[in-house]
Amino acid sequence: MGDASPDLCTKRLRLYGRYYDASEGREVEYYGVRWRLDALVMFSAGMVSGFLGIGGALKVLAMDWATALPIKISATTSNFMIGVTAATSSALYWTHGYNLPFLASATALGVLLGAFAGSKTPPRLKSRSVRLIFTAILINLGLQMILRGV
Repeated sequence: MGDASPDLCTKRLRLYGRYYDASEGREVEYYGVRWRLDALVMFSAGMVSGFLGIGGALKVLAMDWATALPIKISATTSNFMIGVTAATSSALYWTHGYNLPFLASATALGVLLGAFAGSKTPPRLKSRSVRLIFTAILINLGLQMILRGV
């Protein structure tokens, strides 16, 4: 399980679970810890998402680091949360007239296909490989942001 011990709220809110890791051939049990820190980081990720559109990457980091969840759980759970954040942001942008319906539809289709393919890949990979791929993606995002800012 995670690095830290679960507190009373973790137990009461049932912030734990288990999944079968096909790459390791065993069932992995986990629980979330430091949920208060995670809530703060998630709030910040939502703000960054609204400004820059990269909040999802921060959400994976928050769940991996702040709550000590396995990277595979962090990645799959963040897909759901990214959808909620994107739907909320989309509604806000739509009401202010910032969305182009055709472009939004094409993007939604691409995201749907990418999320489907992405959800099928991690179960076959070792956690270390998932973390390395995610790190490479974050470095790429960071470099692109720096280059565009300069």
